[in-house]
Formats: sequence, structure tokens, C-alpha cells
Amino acid sequence: MARQAVGVQGRRAAARGTHCPWCGQTLANRKAVEHLLRAEKQLRKTIKSEEAVRAQEAASKRVEAALRKLAAKEDELAALKRRQREQLRALRDQVKGEARAEVDKELRSLQRQVTRLREELESKERQLERLNVSDRGDMSEQDLFEALRHAFREDEIARRKRGQKGTDIMQQVWYRAGKEHQQAGLIIWECKDTNKWNNAFLAQASTQRETHGTTHVVVVSRVLPPRETQLFVRDGIIVARPREVLPVAHILRSMVIGIHRAGLSADAQAWKTRALHRYLASEEFRGDVTYMARRTETLSQLLVHERDRHKKDWTKREQHYSEIAGKIVDVDQRIRGIIEETKTLRPRRLVALAAPKARRG
Repeated sequence: MARQAVGVQGRRAAARGTHCPWCGQTLANRKAVEHLLRAEKQLRKTIKSEEAVRAQEAASKRVEAALRKLAAKEDELAALKRRQREQLRALRDQVKGEARAEVDKELRSLQRQVTRLREELESKERQLERLNVSDRGDMSEQDLFEALRHAFREDEIARRKRGQKGTDIMQQVWYRAGKEHQQAGLIIWECKDTNKWNNAFLAQASTQRETHGTTHVVVVSRVLPPRETQLFVRDGIIVARPREVLPVAHILRSMVIGIHRAGLSADAQAWKTRALHRYLASEEFRGDVTYMARRTETLSQLLVHERDRHKKDWTKREQHYSEIAGKIVDVDQRIRGIIEETKTLRPRRLVALAAPKARRG
């Protein structure tokens, strides 16, 4: 306490310029006093500056520590993001696979239904085409084969294989005699689905007649030679248009069965055959065929109207199935968008920690 009192008194004396501010001794002159005061002021500044440096260093250490903690948090956040991305990718793949499997299953089911409807439509159209021969005006070999098989189920009707030469269609006529089936004879059919008549058709039919040993050969063609407008017989070969096929087939088959049952000789069979050919070429038969053709045409028109109605219904059903399939694709794409969409995580804004400013002296 005494020392502090001396110091206070010395500084007061120094302020008057007579004593040292530290030891209290009497000073020799005023300049020495001023020198000491400046030294004291400079010392104080130095002390304050050192304190500011130490405070700044401490603040810098705190900033570095905070930055290290922030970096550690950022590393943890990055690791968490990686784990989330991996989990999201795995979940997305799982959901994507399940959704794709479900969508594929639905699409396969719809495709099967559409395919089945198309097959039904094509089958119905083929059936109507077979029944609608007179309306179309032509007949392919397949049409003729199917029409004969449909009309004469007891007979053996064989078609020439593709790429092989020979008869187009052979019809082995069978009939029931008591409890047994008897083979009555053979009818050969040559189908010429062409736009131009060729007299070679008759030569080919004659060759097939001699090859197979039968007198019943029919050439089916929608075009006829010049000056021929309806069914005709030339050199024992019957030439008929598609609309006349089934009536001719019924008549020939009945005659083949009748001749076999009667057990006629070869001459008698030849005479009966010529008589049949004359009937087929007569106006009477042509009138009957015309009558049957008109009735068939009426039935064909009814079938066409029925087919058109069914076709419209099938078209509407197919359109509905197509729209359902389109919606399933839209749902699949929407699911993909939801799964593949990633949430953007905004980084936290870092605020720089500034060092405290040193107070002025």
C-alpha cells in the first residue's frame, strides 16, 4: 500500500514535472519528465497491442476449431447422402423391377387378348369368305378344299402338297351300306384362280383323268373361254364357276354313289356319265343353279351384315384394350419419374467468423 501511495504521489509529481512517475525521485529537468511520459505511453500501446494479438490468436484458434467441426459435420453429411443414394438406388431398382414386372404382366395379358381377338376376327372372316364364294366371284384352292370338306364330311378329301405336281384336290366318295362304309369312286378338282383363261387347263385335266382312272374331273375357274358364259362340258371335262361348285359336287357325288350301288358295266357307266354331262350343260340345270345362287347371295348378304356388326364390336373392343395398354404405359412412365426424381439438398450457408477488432488506445 505504501508503494502504491508512493507511485501515485510520484505520478502526480511527474505531472507537475518535478518527480519520476515510477520511483518518485526528484527529476533534474522537464525534458526528462516528458521523455519518461512518452516512454510510458509507448509501453501502454505495446501492452494493448500484445493483448490484441493474443485475443486474435485465440479467436483464430476458435475459428479453426469451429471449421474443423464443420468439416467433420460435412463429412458426416456426405456419408449420409451416399448411404441415402445407395438406399434410394436399391429401393428404386426394387420398385422399378416390381413395377416393370407388373406392367409387363398386364401388357402380356392385354397382348394375348388382342391376339386372340384378332385370331377370332380372322377366323370369322375366313369362315364368311368360304360361305361367301358366290359374292366374291372367285375361289382359291384353299377355299375349294375347305368348302368340300365342310359339305361332305364322310368323304376323304386330300389336297396336293405345296411344291408337288399333280391334282389339286382329290375327293374319294364314301357312303354307308348297312353297317359298312363303301368307297364309290373318285372326283378330281382342278382349281384355276387366274384372271385369264388358258386352253391348257383342259389338257391338264384330261391328263389327270387318265392318270387316276376316273371319268369325273371338274375345272373350277372364275374366267371362262370366249363365247362361254356359264357351266359347260368339253371333251368330258366339266368347267364350272365358283358359284356352281357345290351344286355340281352334290350331283356328281350322287351319281358316283348311284353307279357304284347299281354295279353298272363300263359301257353303262360311260352312257350315264354322258347323260349327266348333258344335264349339267342344259338350261334346266342352269336355271336351278341360278335359283340356288340367288338364295346363296341373299344368305351371303345377311352374313356380310352380321360380320360387319361383329367387326365393329371387335374393333371397339380392340380400341378399348389398346387404350388400357396405353394408360398402363403412362402409369409406368409416371412411376419411373417418381422413382428417378432425387431431392436436391441445399448446402448450409457458412458464416465466416471474424476476429474481434482491437480497441484503440
